[in-house]
Amino acid sequence: MGKGIFSDDHIRTLLSSRPEPRPAPPAAMPAGDAAPTTMSFEGCSPESRKFLAAWQSWRGTQLLPRRQQVDLTSIARLMPQLAVLEVHGPDRATFRLAGTEIENQYGARLTGRSYIALTDPAKQQKRGELLWLHVKQPCAVIAHQELEFRSGRRCVVEIASAPVLPDSEDQPVRVFAVVSRFPRQPLRSDGERDMVVRNFGRNLRFIDIGAGIPGI
Repeated sequence: MGKGIFSDDHIRTLLSSRPEPRPAPPAAMPAGDAAPTTMSFEGCSPESRKFLAAWQSWRGTQLLPRRQQVDLTSIARLMPQLAVLEVHGPDRATFRLAGTEIENQYGARLTGRSYIALTDPAKQQKRGELLWLHVKQPCAVIAHQELEFRSGRRCVVEIASAPVLPDSEDQPVRVFAVVSRFPRQPLRSDGERDMVVRNFGRNLRFIDIGAGIPGI
């Protein structure tokens, strides 16, 4: 796969291995009785605003939408930038889907991989806990991920995400996310992408959707 964005040896090993087996999922988190809240899109990219507006239309008057209410045609142009995670707990979350633009930029096949394992071992517990907070006390999230090119140039991608309940209670909650503000950086002649991740959660912001926001 080359070094790409995952330059750490641990991450390269994970990405070259087979996808982890699909476990028997626990019951999904309930939506609760909270009333939906209109979200603020201030400072978000156009893609993030379009995704969050579509997500609000999916849920209607409910706190969270269910999978059968998700209308992917409403975000058809965002599909290359869409990621879907199945969240089983604070220590288990898997990429159900990763759009082509995400995988191309990251230089690796992500679908079927562990979301939590794709960072340094010392950061995995925190990464899983933050994602679980996103699901356990349902909220939307805006976060930024810093990329640094070997030339010294830096840029930031934006991630907007929100949870979706399963149609069946024996299935896990999914987190839908759109990644935007990708750098338009071409491949080098040796096929490697000339960038590395420097920050996995810069300016992370929980957005109240009607159930409050988690305390950190």
